[in-house]
Amino acid sequence: MNKNLLLIFFIVSLCFTSCDTVSISIKQPDVGGGASKSIVLVYPHDGQHLSVGEMADVQSQVSNAASALSVALMVNDATYRIDDFMESFTTADVYQPWTPKAPGVYTLQTMLDHGGITSSIIMVYVDAAEEEPDEELPAEEPVECPEPVAEVISYGNCRSGPGTAYNLVTTVKPGQIFPITAVSGSGNWWEIEYNDSGDTCWIWDKLAEICGDTDDVPKVLGKEKDTVEEPPPEEETPEPEGPTIPTKDGPTTS
Repeated sequence: MNKNLLLIFFIVSLCFTSCDTVSISIKQPDVGGGASKSIVLVYPHDGQHLSVGEMADVQSQVSNAASALSVALMVNDATYRIDDFMESFTTADVYQPWTPKAPGVYTLQTMLDHGGITSSIIMVYVDAAEEEPDEELPAEEPVECPEPVAEVISYGNCRSGPGTAYNLVTTVKPGQIFPITAVSGSGNWWEIEYNDSGDTCWIWDKLAEICGDTDDVPKVLGKEKDTVEEPPPEEETPEPEGPTIPTKDGPTTS
C-alpha cells in the first residue's frame, strides 16, 4: 500500500493576504485511479437566507479530481471567481468566499475546469441588512416656572403704562427674563419688574413668551392707551350775519 495513504485528512490551506482567498482542505491526496471526477456544492444550503454584506464561504466537495486544474464559482449564471489548484489531490473541500452586495434571489453553482464537471444549482435568498435602530434621545423635560415670568424674544420698549402712548421707561432685549406683576384687560400688555428694586414697566405681548400660570395675575382694566386717538369733533362755525335791510316802518341798524 502506498505510503501516501497515511496522509488522509492532512489539511493544506492556501493562505494569502486577502480574506477572499480560496481555501482547500485535502481529504485524500492523489493516488491515481480511474474513478470519475465530481463536485458537490454543500454550503450554503438550498433556500438558505443570507444578508447583504455577509461573507459566505461557498463550500464544494470535490472527489476523484486528480487531474482537475481549477474550480469556478458561478453566481446567477455568471462567473464570480475562478481559483486554480496548486497541487493534485483526490478528495478535498474547497471554500470560495462570496459576499452579496444587494438583496435578491441568487443561484449558485460550482464547476471544475471551466465547466467540465458541474455541481447542482442551489438558490439562496439575500435579505437587506438590518438597520440598527436610531438611538432615542431622552425627551426634553418641559420648563416649569413656579411664578409667571416673561422671557423677552425681541428688542422693544418698556413703558410706564399699557400702551404706546405712555412714556418710555427702559428697553428690553432677547433672553431677558422678568417677573410678571400685572396684565392689561385685553391681555396685550404685561407689567414686569425690570430691576432688583421692584420698579415696573409694561411690555407688549408680542415681545415676550410667557411661562407659568397667569390665572392669578392681577388685571388692570381701562388703562390701555394708544398714541392713535380719535380727533375731537369739529365745532360748527356760525355763518356771519349780513347788514340789516331797512324797512319802511322799522328803524335802520349799522
